[in-house]
Amino acid sequence: MNNYIKKHISEDNIKGSISKLEKIFELHHMLDYEKHITFLRNLQGLRSSSTAHRKGSNYEIAIQKFEINIKKDLRTGIEDILKQSCEFLEYLANSIYTGKLNFDKN
Repeated sequence: MNNYIKKHISEDNIKGSISKLEKIFELHHMLDYEKHITFLRNLQGLRSSSTAHRKGSNYEIAIQKFEINIKKDLRTGIEDILKQSCEFLEYLANSIYTGKLNFDKN
C-alpha cells in the first residue's frame, strides 16, 4: 500500500493519514465515504483535545461533534463512538472484500 500511496498521492499536496485515506477513496470512486472521513476527523479531534492533552475549549468543541453530554450521558456517547468505529471498519472490510478498494489494480 505504501507504494500505491507514493505512486498516486503527492506528499506535497496531502498531509495527514486521514486526508490520504480520503484521497484513496476518491481515486477508487468509493461511495458514501464522506461520513466515515468526517467521523475519523472528529474522533482525531476528540483524542487530540482530551486526556492525551489538556482539556480546554477544543475539547468542548470536539465532544459536541459527537453530541455527548458528559455530565448526563457519557456512556451512551462512548457507545455511539464505538458503533461508528465498527461501521467504518465494516465499510472498509466490505470495500476490500468486494474489490471496490483494490491496491493491486493500479
